[in-house]
Amino acid sequence: MNKKLIFSLFVILFGSLITIMIVSADRENETTVGNILIASVKNSKLTDHGLSYMISNPEVDKYRLKILAEDWVNREILAQVAEQKDIVDSEMLNNNLQNYKRELLANSYLEHRYRQIPLVTDAEILSFYNDNIESFIRDKRQIRAYHYLFANKESAMDLKNALLTSNEEKMANLLNRFHGTLRTFSRDDVIEEISSAAFGSRSNLVGPIETEYGYHLLQIIDRFEEESLIPAHEVRDEIIQKIKVKKQNILYYQIIDSLRLSTGYYINESYFE
Repeated sequence: MNKKLIFSLFVILFGSLITIMIVSADRENETTVGNILIASVKNSKLTDHGLSYMISNPEVDKYRLKILAEDWVNREILAQVAEQKDIVDSEMLNNNLQNYKRELLANSYLEHRYRQIPLVTDAEILSFYNDNIESFIRDKRQIRAYHYLFANKESAMDLKNALLTSNEEKMANLLNRFHGTLRTFSRDDVIEEISSAAFGSRSNLVGPIETEYGYHLLQIIDRFEEESLIPAHEVRDEIIQKIKVKKQNILYYQIIDSLRLSTGYYINESYFE
């Protein structure tokens, strides 16, 4: 098998592994996507269908999607350069290819078993919150706001003026076109332009803010001071994820212990002495 073919297979399998790690096993309400071209590097193409497998939350905003597309372009450029330079050791690459294939198979089986874990209950969420209450105290100032992203300044100003004048008819029409994403963030969570504008203003309507991604408008809902307590409902999803991970870890070791008892295996302990 020549180096280029091995390298291509390696890139495909590695990308699949990353997909399995990123995509949530219990993804619900998955939206239908087509084959809209999102990005390309020479003959390699990323469509909206491929992009959908890189996210765990179908409601992720365009800002995050743009970052994923940029990462894909960077990775693809590097992969193509490596192919052209023919700098990859074939034996090492083939070995890694086999290792990633086995890891993909193992992860696929685990994901199948994880789907059988019961849903997290409200009682479990409240118990976790109360047991870990100190971890839900804010260590920084935060803002909760609806974030809107526009391709041009005029559209951003149209929505801003509608919000300022409480023009309900125009506002409803614009909100149907431009869907805001509700986010809670600190200074370090967003790019500098947005951070400076949001935390440097007392207004509840900030923008348009021009960045390389477009024009941003922030409709601020709440401001939170450092050391204030985050209510349980605001960290519900975070708690659910932590409980899921804990349950998955417990199930993982139960599966491994059971399979080790019923599977013949050997480890040369003397080699590690």
